[in-house]
Amino acid sequence: MIPSNSRQLKIAIVPRLTGPYAPAPPNVLRLIECIGAVPLVLPPGYSLDGLDECSGLFLQGGSDVVSIRDALGGEERDASRDLAEYAALQRALQLGIRVVGVCRGMQLINSYFGGTDARIETSAQVLDHGSSAAWTQHDVILDSRSLVARRLGTRRLSNCSSHHQRKIMGLGAGLRATGWATDGCVEAIEGPGCATIG
Repeated sequence: MIPSNSRQLKIAIVPRLTGPYAPAPPNVLRLIECIGAVPLVLPPGYSLDGLDECSGLFLQGGSDVVSIRDALGGEERDASRDLAEYAALQRALQLGIRVVGVCRGMQLINSYFGGTDARIETSAQVLDHGSSAAWTQHDVILDSRSLVARRLGTRRLSNCSSHHQRKIMGLGAGLRATGWATDGCVEAIEGPGCATIG
């Protein structure tokens, strides 16, 4: 049953500031609506107005993440979205709000908790995880005890869309890998209050 409008769940989204999918891709907004929630796009910048009224925070996909250390240190690449998402993630965790991240969102959560990443090097043993020009598809194997596997009722996700050039190398504190591509690339992680999929 979908809650009445007066008590409807709200899911916060940190907006994309540029590009054809700003502030969020239509399929992300539809997904949130399909679970009976209202997507709440937060104000641009570092404002977290409205986040404390939400039941969840959705960190969407997009370009590669600058590490939190480099972002705070003024990394030459534009880190404004990274800093806004780090601030929203920190506040959501303080409030006890559940967080879900997809692709870039997964990388950002891992970075926030001190994890590391690396470029995916192309080889015969490595799947094509996509490029700046094209999307690819591959299967993801899930840990049967993971939140994602239990919610979806399966251990195998077939033909997952893939479009990322970086992979998780070291997991952040308190996080665990719960999904992998067949080449071993981590595609899902979980931690206290967070569930993500690459």
